[in-house]
Amino acid sequence: MDNFTKGRMERVSNFRVINGDETEPEFLSWALREVRPYGVAIASGPKQARESLIKASAYWRHHVSILCAVAEAIDPDDTRHVILSSSCAVYGETGNNRTSSSVFEPRSPYGRSKLAAEQILADAIATEGITCTSLRYFNAVGNGDFSHARDEASESLLPRTARRLFAGEAPEVFGERDSESVPIRDYVDVRDIASVYGLIAAGVLNLGYELPNPLAINVSSGKPYPVNEVIVELMKQMNRQAP
Repeated sequence: MDNFTKGRMERVSNFRVINGDETEPEFLSWALREVRPYGVAIASGPKQARESLIKASAYWRHHVSILCAVAEAIDPDDTRHVILSSSCAVYGETGNNRTSSSVFEPRSPYGRSKLAAEQILADAIATEGITCTSLRYFNAVGNGDFSHARDEASESLLPRTARRLFAGEAPEVFGERDSESVPIRDYVDVRDIASVYGLIAAGVLNLGYELPNPLAINVSSGKPYPVNEVIVELMKQMNRQAP
């Protein structure tokens, strides 16, 4: 279910698709009655922390509205689990390793609105007896192995750097001022994120273990890298030099 303002219909051509605004309670109620899903995964919405600084209301509107709409529309007799795509942005700076019990210090409207979405999940959905899981992704990178499975976000590091190199421009690192201020990020392959979804679904189907409710899981590699090292490796793989 999506309105495809950002996503591509071609990516889900093998699945049943309901095209509409998932933040509208009436539409969502109709869709959930139509499908009667056992579980709901919420993965839509804008995801750029820098962009959220200038489009704060849009980030708050989407991330809060969709959770409120799900809370109002969901039927506990049909749906027994909700998975929310959250973010490491709820912790603030994430260069150092964080655990799911680390202190929340979101520094952008993106991080703050994601944290609010988690709180709505706990207050308005988990209390209905529906098990809820928040997956706090770190910096997702990589592609899938099917057509159109690529990251097209304007501010994602790898595609942004590749576009600049193809255009003959120097790579850009946001926030870089000197050798001591190069950002450090933990990158996680999108295929690993998909695997985590599968593992959570397996738990929901009661395959031998039970999940706490609500549950928060950090999805990361556990090994952060300086952004400039990632760019150097990308240039090697592309056989390109910075102008």
